[in-house]
Amino acid sequence: MNLKSMTVSELYALLEKISNQMFQIQSSKTNARKKAKQRKLDRLTDKINDELEERGDRCAYHC
Repeated sequence: MNLKSMTVSELYALLEKISNQMFQIQSSKTNARKKAKQRKLDRLTDKINDELEERGDRCAYHC
């Protein structure tokens, strides 16, 4: 997935999707596999927020 080639609206849509996945992970029983997936989603969220900041569009999740 190349974040630089995505539009700002696509990045925000991806953040929304990640947010929903994180909620599902948090609402279920946690085990090592789910925690690993949560860390992966956290890193992706950070990358998206960095890309949005680079473009001058600060993310609502980051504020």
